Amino acid sequence: MDLDEDHGRRGIAESDPLPPDEWQGFTAGARVEAIYTAHGAELTRYIRRRAPAQDVADLVQECFRRFAQSRGSAASLIDRPAAYLVQTARNLLAERARAARHLRGGSSSPPEGRERRRPWRAAGAAACARVRRAGHSPAMA
Repeated sequence: MDLDEDHGRRGIAESDPLPPDEWQGFTAGARVEAIYTAHGAELTRYIRRRAPAQDVADLVQECFRRFAQSRGSAASLIDRPAAYLVQTARNLLAERARAARHLRGGSSSPPEGRERRRPWRAAGAAACARVRRAGHSPAMA
C-alpha cells in the first residue's frame, strides 16, 4: 500500500488484493443480521411468553425493524443490543395492550379523581376519620 501524503492515509496499490465483485462490505444490514443471529432466538422466547403465538413472528420482525431504522447507521454503536431489543419488545407489547384496550372501548388514560385512582387511600382516610371521632389518635391505635 502507498501512503497518501495529502491525508496521511494509505491508498490501494496495484498489487493489493481486491475483494470479489459481489462483496458488499460490512454494511448496517450485515450488523443487524449478525445481531439477529445472536439474539433472535432469545427475543423470540421472550415474546412467546408474553404474546399470542400467531403474533410472535410479527413482533420479532418489528423489533428488529425498529432496531435497524431507529438508529440508522448508528445501530452499530449500541453496546447491548439484547437489552435494546427486549426494551423494544416491552414497548411494542405495551402499545398493543393500549390499542386493544382502546378498541374494547376502554381508555388508555387513568381514571380521574384520587378516590377512583387509589381507592385504598379513600378507605384509609375514612378509617382515620372514624378513629379521630372515637377520640383516639391514629398513632396510638
